[in-house]
Amino acid sequence: MKVKKLLALVLSAIMAVSMLTACGGGNGVKTVSVDRREVEKLYADVNYEIEVTTSNIATTAAKQVAEMITERDFGSVTQDFLSTELSRYLPQGAVGMYMFSSKANMEASSVTVETLVAGTIWSLYSAGYGNSYGVVVVDVTTADDVPCYLSVAIALS
Repeated sequence: MKVKKLLALVLSAIMAVSMLTACGGGNGVKTVSVDRREVEKLYADVNYEIEVTTSNIATTAAKQVAEMITERDFGSVTQDFLSTELSRYLPQGAVGMYMFSSKANMEASSVTVETLVAGTIWSLYSAGYGNSYGVVVVDVTTADDVPCYLSVAIALS
């Protein structure tokens, strides 16, 4: 039952994020505070043990991708673009995942930053990339003024 609740939570976050394609804008890019313990608790509540830390590698890659997003209109950034750019900025051999959502969509779906991070991690965890992850969320606004969050997680084990 607990696994179903986590899966429902993660899938809700993924659905909220998958409806969106881009964010950026000239307001700069800044990191967002994430309660890592809350993310770990979301997993512990369904008997999964993970460790969430901050990561300079994830932060650097996320900020570089977000800077590129700021130059685009919301609808012009595709999943292919985000995947390609994240891969470009991660070191060779690093495994990462992203989730991208407008703040309005997250608010409408009651998705928190921690839920967004949990969904990002789930993509790596369910693929067997261990239980230790470096995460970051950046606040970015698209060129057409759509405020968004970009969540990046990298496998550390």
